[in-house]
Amino acid sequence: MFRLIYRQRRRIPFCSLFLSMALMVAAANMSGFFAVAAELPLWITVLSFAAVGLIVFACAAQVIAVSILFLPRWRNAWEMIAIAVFLMLVLDAAIPGLSDIAWLSAGMPLVVIVLTVSVLDGPLLDRFRLWVDRTGTRGFQAIRLKRFWAALIPDAQNL
Repeated sequence: MFRLIYRQRRRIPFCSLFLSMALMVAAANMSGFFAVAAELPLWITVLSFAAVGLIVFACAAQVIAVSILFLPRWRNAWEMIAIAVFLMLVLDAAIPGLSDIAWLSAGMPLVVIVLTVSVLDGPLLDRFRLWVDRTGTRGFQAIRLKRFWAALIPDAQNL
């Protein structure tokens, strides 16, 4: 169980970060957080936003970890879900009247999910490969065979 969670040590924080950002954007958009935050001192606003963000991040990480344990084949879907939810809520916050149009708000999740999957899993990102020169990153210094054999099996001459 812990080995499966350990193997997902990069996926869980990545998905938790995007889900927590999405939930924070949705909460700020729905509750008028920025109107209330304008009346408070800046340090209280930043501290409360960071504390709530950390709590949401921890809860999202726990939900993702438990769901990966119970549904291990769906672990790749969490990345798509997190990015798609984040993009949908950012679009909804950036364009205020977007959710008022019924046909557009009904089709937006499908369009965003299809675009996210096609960009991240499709051949589009294969064109933008990062070429990394790995010639000097891993190497070893070879020793001579006679010196190695003398160190491995000492004889009367090498004692």
